[in-house]
Amino acid sequence: MKLNHTIGAALLIAGTTIGAVTLALPIATTNVGLIGTSLIFISAWLVMYWSGLILAQVCVLYPAGKSFSYIAEHNFGVTGKMVSWISYGLLLLTLLMAYFSSLSSLINFNNVFFDSPRVGYTLVALMSWLVISMDTEFIDAMNRLMVYVLISTIIIMVVFLFSHVRLSEWVYFKPTVYELGHLLPVVVVGFGFQVILPSVRAYMKGQESMIPKAILIGSLIPLVIYLLWTCGVLTGMSKSDIQQLSFYSDETVAISVLLQHVVHGAFINLFVFAAVVSSLLGIALSLRDLLIDILQTKKKWLPPFLTIFLPWLMVNIHSAAFLEILRFSGLIVAFLNILFPAIILINERAVRKNTRFHIMNQSSIIYIVIIYALVVILSEVIFS
Repeated sequence: MKLNHTIGAALLIAGTTIGAVTLALPIATTNVGLIGTSLIFISAWLVMYWSGLILAQVCVLYPAGKSFSYIAEHNFGVTGKMVSWISYGLLLLTLLMAYFSSLSSLINFNNVFFDSPRVGYTLVALMSWLVISMDTEFIDAMNRLMVYVLISTIIIMVVFLFSHVRLSEWVYFKPTVYELGHLLPVVVVGFGFQVILPSVRAYMKGQESMIPKAILIGSLIPLVIYLLWTCGVLTGMSKSDIQQLSFYSDETVAISVLLQHVVHGAFINLFVFAAVVSSLLGIALSLRDLLIDILQTKKKWLPPFLTIFLPWLMVNIHSAAFLEILRFSGLIVAFLNILFPAIILINERAVRKNTRFHIMNQSSIIYIVIIYALVVILSEVIFS
């Protein structure tokens, strides 16, 4: 039973982590080479793994089922609750903006009915609204289907890509500080899973001792997939191939064009669609639940409507590329998923002096995580 729950929790973490950011990683890492890509992926994974342990330690101090906003309020009062609501809401909104932009670009690229981004945003918004207005069971079933399709297509694509691998110039690229700083926020988003940990704790049903193992396995799966996927794509590219990617305004289109010589276009579109939709459904559902919690309204139609209307409005006001929005999301992830949980744990340790912290109690790791979060935030501010 313990093993089943551990594997289930690990897959829940991995499924939350892997998503649309997979599309952006090969494009984002085109100038940093194999060594730079490996170092930044592994460092981001390690810090996000540690921050996952930090938040898990905080979660087990409270009864199962308590949300992150409740924990923030318990530590810092109404201010803590408002900070968690605002930062979480901003993160979900910016990610939905990215997914609206990405799906719209995919539709436009395939010349489906129209070529206007605004029409694409509206079509994606309407389809999303119809889905999240359904029962949670339907959304969960559709999300599971998209995750299965995504993982299956990634595995097949990696097999195809490694059959075409050759030693390209990309392997020897030497990244600059600017390029690494520009990449860091995007990679951090790709390893974010902390928002699911309160649910993982409840899922483990009292088996808190197995949570660290679930976090380790669940976070390692995306690391392996990201390394194989990114290296599989870029080791087969010439310098001219890499330069041509800059001509495309959206990374979804760029990755579709890049892979057309290896995999059939319909298969690429399925991969891109599954990657974006699997993330969009989970994020939209989370934002809907957050709005229900904040608004406390009896109008059941209002939270789903606002869930779709707000990102639709924002992406129409400020139309930005997928990768650009992900970089800004990285800033919020650094605060919400890394910095804030570490500060909460420091406060909990100061208050609960007689409590045994069995998941994470190493001060050096906690402060390394805080420093890393500040580096990510500064990277977005300085190198954006």
